[in-house]
Amino acid sequence: MKAFFEKNKICISIIIGAFILGGFIYLSNQPNPESVTQQEFNQARIMPPSITTSVAVVDYVVDGDTVKSRSGATIRLIGINTPETGQPYPSEAKNKLKELIKGKEVRLEKDITDKDQYNRLLRYIWLDNIFINLEMVKRGYANSYTYPPDIKYQKQIAAAEKQARESKTGIWALAQAGNSIIVSYMRADAEGNDNYNLNDEYVIFKNTSSRPIDMAGWTAKNEATHIFTFPSFYLAPNAIVALYSGSGTNTTDKLYWNRADEKYAIWNNSGDIVYLRDAQGGLVLEYGY
Repeated sequence: MKAFFEKNKICISIIIGAFILGGFIYLSNQPNPESVTQQEFNQARIMPPSITTSVAVVDYVVDGDTVKSRSGATIRLIGINTPETGQPYPSEAKNKLKELIKGKEVRLEKDITDKDQYNRLLRYIWLDNIFINLEMVKRGYANSYTYPPDIKYQKQIAAAEKQARESKTGIWALAQAGNSIIVSYMRADAEGNDNYNLNDEYVIFKNTSSRPIDMAGWTAKNEATHIFTFPSFYLAPNAIVALYSGSGTNTTDKLYWNRADEKYAIWNNSGDIVYLRDAQGGLVLEYGY
């Protein structure tokens, strides 16, 4: 046996080396589950699920992320969020969704949760090979919005938002006042319990231009769905204004959210995004922390 190995040790070494090299190539070609590849992004659009789906005909479009089926069910598109009525850009989002799926037979895919607190079905919607949730974000009519534990396609949706933002598509189009106003200070973590100290949570905007800016009808929004609409208000050149999460009397340098239901803080301590838009819905700034 020893003589055999001595005589064939070169061949045996080559075989062992081939196995090791083959294993390395195999492992290196396996996908990294933590990264978003172009292939993963494309699959969300061209590979509709073959299971866990039902069929419905879209009878009515409520807004850019909610529809009603012919059977009477209300369906909320998960993984995305679009402007609501009374905010900038809601009609464009609603009309685009209507153009895509109204009167058509679609497939509804459930993730983890069946219904939300409003008894709406939480679903991904497919029209043939088109992933509608993704399409709305890709075209700039919606932003990515995570609804844990329903996050099956969140990587692809987030990638679509990134593309839309970089190309300044739809809701990501820059307003004329872009670069004129900045966030000069952000206090997201109030002293003590944020929910009981709302006026210690605030964001400060500064007008860096040499002209006053009319901010009436502008909106400030976080990454979720909290929206503040500016009253009749001018921000003077090089002036600042603080927007507080609680209640108070507005002045030339202090504005208050003055919500009817003031149970909770606005800004997420662990990280959030400030979106400031003009009265036409143009994006003035996007500030993340």
